[in-house]
Amino acid sequence: MSVGTERLPSPFKGLAPFQDTELDARLFFGREREREIVLANLMASRLTVLYGASGVGKTSLLRAAVAHSLRAVPDSGVVVFSSWAGDPTRGLREAIEEAAGIEASGTLVEVLGAVGGDVYVILDQFEEYFLYERNGAGPGFAGELAAAIREPGLPANFLLGMREDALAKLDAFKTRIPNLFGNYLRLDHLDRQGGREAIVRPIERYGELGGEAMGIEPELVYFQAAQPIAVALASGDIDVGATGLTAGLYNIVAGGVRIWIVADKGREWPDHNLTSLVVRKDLYDSGVRTLRELKGKKIGVTQIGSTFHYNIGRYLEKEGMALGDVELVPLQALPALNDALTAKRVDAVATAEPFVSRLEASGAGRVLVNTGDTFPWQIATVMYSDKFARDRARGVAFMKGYVKASRHYFDTVLARKSGPAYEEMITLTARYTSASADLIRRGFPYQDRDGRLMPGDVGRQTAWWHAQGLIKRPIAEKEIVDESFLREALKAL
Repeated sequence: MSVGTERLPSPFKGLAPFQDTELDARLFFGREREREIVLANLMASRLTVLYGASGVGKTSLLRAAVAHSLRAVPDSGVVVFSSWAGDPTRGLREAIEEAAGIEASGTLVEVLGAVGGDVYVILDQFEEYFLYERNGAGPGFAGELAAAIREPGLPANFLLGMREDALAKLDAFKTRIPNLFGNYLRLDHLDRQGGREAIVRPIERYGELGGEAMGIEPELVYFQAAQPIAVALASGDIDVGATGLTAGLYNIVAGGVRIWIVADKGREWPDHNLTSLVVRKDLYDSGVRTLRELKGKKIGVTQIGSTFHYNIGRYLEKEGMALGDVELVPLQALPALNDALTAKRVDAVATAEPFVSRLEASGAGRVLVNTGDTFPWQIATVMYSDKFARDRARGVAFMKGYVKASRHYFDTVLARKSGPAYEEMITLTARYTSASADLIRRGFPYQDRDGRLMPGDVGRQTAWWHAQGLIKRPIAEKEIVDESFLREALKAL
């Protein structure tokens, strides 16, 4: 099979997971040992449970390495399924039929039995199943899955891939699946050698595929989601992070890992909206103008526990509603939100610039709620790893530089809004976000000139997440906020 590089502008996927494609498989490195172990277990055992921390790379491993390798096994079929919203029973049956090229009817056992060969069923992001069906041991999908796993002689093996913090939810299957945890594997973060291969080898392979020759230069580490930054801070892989505040971050702290919020990085603020709720244009044109008119509708977010999840919850509360009044659909990445709204797979999305402007410019959506105009909150912060925070001199020195940069940012783009320095900021932002200058000029995010945090807002957030049952325990602000570095830096400047 020939592989063209025109579909991938660089050798790297960023934070998007690798998929079960020829190109992604050729660019996926660093997990060779894990691939062999998971393959051996899946092929030998009726049920394998693969778990790991959020953001560790389970989906990429399962799709680009395991599933792709299994497709080379003669007389077998491979099914990768992760569509847990709606009717997963019907969805999985249809996925099996499509993979095997058959038309069948009946139960999951009957459909698998009609395939005529070995079937390897990979149920990815299985923790999301529990978001849509409260009682995992109840009738419906859970019953059919358990029956298929128990069925003697059925030529099918199963793998459940899920986050470590949701592993206990599998207890709901204990009475239906004997020896439920008889074969489980934990996926750890890449070690140093694996990380090096994941960086260097895709560049080499990309050149082999005809891509532009590239080298490696050290630079800032850019992420496209909050959770991996929190994980990198917790592990000590990075010293300083700047990102949104999420339930995942708070759960890391609730679990006993120290990460310190030290300064403002961005607020939702009146006339400075970072994020918005965008509704499908056809719904807007038909008269949908308020959140109440989205009751019972599907709203896309990146992840459960994300800043967008928090936005939706707070929007609803201001309208006297609750999260149960809508269906949240986690779509993992911001580009996927745009795709889903454009294809009308969801009714609205909670997203951020420049994706908000792109949806409006394409005619796919219209803004229904601007977050900053609706409720200001501390959406993003600068954070220190515990190791970096213990080096007081370095922590204060960094903060001095950050405050100087914050003041320059405030004076240039929030106060003056014109001139050579403003144009330089436009150019830099375009360079690192790939957004057009016209989109960037529509508005920069607000942050305090001196980097001060909104008083008490982190505590309000942790209390809200705990009330939703999405963080393990209450977290006092003093457990996670340390503004002493900022105070010392301001005093010295």
